[in-house]
Amino acid sequence: MRTLHGELDLVCERGGAWACVEVKAGRWVGDCALYRPADHFSRRQAERQGRAARALARQLWRSEPQLWLAELLFDERRELQRIIWTRLDGRFQRPATGRGARKNRPREQPASSDQASTRRSSPSDGEGLGGAYNPNLRRAAGGRLPVPMIRVLRHYLPLRRALLLFSETVLLTVTLGITMAAHLVRPSGVVIGRITADGLGLEGAQWRCWISAFLVAALSQVAIAFNELYDFRVSASRYDRASRFVGSAGSAIALSVVTVLLARTWELQRVLDFPGLTTSQLLRTLVFALLVGFSLLYLWRHIFHGALRRWNFNQRVLVLGAGPPARSLAHVIGEHPDSGYEVVGLVPEREIATPVLASAAVGDRMAAAGRRVPARVTLSDEVETLSESSLATLLLEPLERPSSAAAGVARRESLLQLVERLAVDVVAVALEDRRGNLPTDDLLSCRLAGIEVREREALYEQVTGKLAVEAMRPSYLIFNEGFSRSQRSDLAKRSADVALALLILLLTWPLMLLTALMVRLDSKGPALFSQERVGLNGQLFTLYKFRSMRADAEKATGPVWAQKDDPRTTRLGRYSRKARLAELPQLFNVLWGHMSLVGPRPERQVFCDDLARQIPYYNQRHIVKPGLTGWAQINYPYGNTVQDALQKLQFDLFYIKNQSFLFDLSILFQTIKTVVLRKGT
Repeated sequence: MRTLHGELDLVCERGGAWACVEVKAGRWVGDCALYRPADHFSRRQAERQGRAARALARQLWRSEPQLWLAELLFDERRELQRIIWTRLDGRFQRPATGRGARKNRPREQPASSDQASTRRSSPSDGEGLGGAYNPNLRRAAGGRLPVPMIRVLRHYLPLRRALLLFSETVLLTVTLGITMAAHLVRPSGVVIGRITADGLGLEGAQWRCWISAFLVAALSQVAIAFNELYDFRVSASRYDRASRFVGSAGSAIALSVVTVLLARTWELQRVLDFPGLTTSQLLRTLVFALLVGFSLLYLWRHIFHGALRRWNFNQRVLVLGAGPPARSLAHVIGEHPDSGYEVVGLVPEREIATPVLASAAVGDRMAAAGRRVPARVTLSDEVETLSESSLATLLLEPLERPSSAAAGVARRESLLQLVERLAVDVVAVALEDRRGNLPTDDLLSCRLAGIEVREREALYEQVTGKLAVEAMRPSYLIFNEGFSRSQRSDLAKRSADVALALLILLLTWPLMLLTALMVRLDSKGPALFSQERVGLNGQLFTLYKFRSMRADAEKATGPVWAQKDDPRTTRLGRYSRKARLAELPQLFNVLWGHMSLVGPRPERQVFCDDLARQIPYYNQRHIVKPGLTGWAQINYPYGNTVQDALQKLQFDLFYIKNQSFLFDLSILFQTIKTVVLRKGT
């Protein structure tokens, strides 16, 4: 990669941290290194690499990267034998060179995984990509790291996101409270007169200011959430964070000013007001306080993400299995860096036919047998998105079978020993076939030793917010919590559906009349479109919506999936689908009891029959009423394939499993954000 100050051989990223790597080739003869590039890598070369890395960081609006030297040591047959990593930035010291230094140099031995972990976390070498594993953190936490997720509204919220939300709420509330109540510290006679006219004492006025400061901080948090600044994939980028913070500050100021003025106009001072200030003083002080607050929030975000890059608080996961279920779990953990988990290895249930990157014990045995030892690359050196080749680097040695031990075969380390050596926090069981392959005794030893043992389905659900239908066992649905329903919860949901549907109809009926008129003028055909859909318990009902396609859209083709940028869509239909105006007539379906505001989207009978034959558990989505919006709609874009239907089913089943009134409210809030940000179909 070329920059203004030189070239970079390799750029790696993991978990928000990134590094620039200089790659050099060396010689390996027998069991020692004959020529190591680090011995001849000068400080000037390291400084030149640092200048090129900093130039790249400025071009990408990123923080300064780590600098590494990767030594690729080849033997006389030009086969790769070792990869040795050396940290350069700020700690590189040129070792002694020359014939005598090479002669007296100790032989290079393969570093075991626990030695590699110690080396990555030592002060002399610095941390690896994505932060180093620090054993002191484990000892301080009593042997285990904190739980990376907490359960809120019946679904999991990453702990680091919850901490960020809580800390920013406190920071904004304190900033607004101090600024907006400053006039009450030494109040003048005029201020005391205004407070007295409102029927308040000095202490009561201060309490009202602080309560109002908290409400304004909550409104500001809504503006921040609408700009997706609690998505760590967005917030970790310095450029995105800066640009979106500006938009969030403007939105928060506008929203807060309008809300405060409406509170004064409607005489709701007991709910939201800052007593002792005139309207002009209130607006000036509020705008100033929010500008100061958002400036502090931006600085705090910089510190927060810097701390996450510096110290790695992820829980280390060892996946028991190496088939498709195990690999998909490793993929989703790699795709969700804010989940608080990282995969340290995959333990196959049987021997691997082709040699892959293995643990240190495997490499030592391969070397003793005269076979080529592949290069060792630790997990911290992998790119964040796990490909098939990078997944192969996580494969470890299969566990010992009891029959092998009885036959006198050389003993391998047990699962508990492997867990202790790799400092594992969670063992995830993801075996394709558990019959005869489940190491019950080893898992029991790990559990009694305080190591958390979890099923693959439970960890997948926690990280992704959906159920893994393609690899799910019926016992997981039968014996796990969730899918609880009662007459009281059904009555509460129905009452909320009717009340909110009437409220939305009251607010949007002029818009609905205007949309119906424009549909008639835009193209031939009726304004309303009706179609049979599958509802609760598989019963059919007639769904209504504003027509967004031509009246003869399926005359020649019959029932087909709608496509992205479908040519059958009318000019007005493209906008009405994007803004969700076409869905408003379904509020009448909600009032008639055919649908709910929140639930799986209803499908046509022909599509349901076809998908039920191809996707397991598909008909289980009909055990609840279909919805105007749903968990799948806000988490997955519009799809028209069987694979898309599978992904949406996983989200739908997660919603059905964890359904609650507060969960429905959170989905409605995110739906509003989706409509405002113009996402979706």
